[in-house]
Amino acid sequence: MPSGAGSFGYVKQTNLASATFASGDELVLDTRFSAFISILAQNWNLPGTWDVGAVPSGLDDVEINTKVTVPDGVAAVASSVLIDEGTAKGLTVGGGTTGTLSVGTGGILNNNSAGDGLTVAPGANVTITSGIMNNNGAITNAGTIRVQ
Repeated sequence: MPSGAGSFGYVKQTNLASATFASGDELVLDTRFSAFISILAQNWNLPGTWDVGAVPSGLDDVEINTKVTVPDGVAAVASSVLIDEGTAKGLTVGGGTTGTLSVGTGGILNNNSAGDGLTVAPGANVTITSGIMNNNGAITNAGTIRVQ
């Protein structure tokens, strides 16, 4: 590939014939290849809950290291969820009557034998698609848990 003054190289993407960056355009690369780790005991949908200052997407692995709640009306997603072992840790889906958590192929691993583990409130839903649920801790289910 050609390079010139101010050139930093080239970007190769499968099925992309070419890419042109105009002066002032930016290409942002995410160098984070680790899980989103909860650092504050608060709601899933708040960026400050997570060590990276952003809310996890369906492509992200999540590690629950505090008490985290998926509040009513929030549809949380993740590729996988690990509930760490220890006290003062747990995941509550539905702060009252609704709330959903959809987890991909990584499934849910609940190692929280000394903490709150996984709590699903009445009317709340947890769905694991093409993944597993491995439980070594507490589960309180007043809603629906689907592993499909």
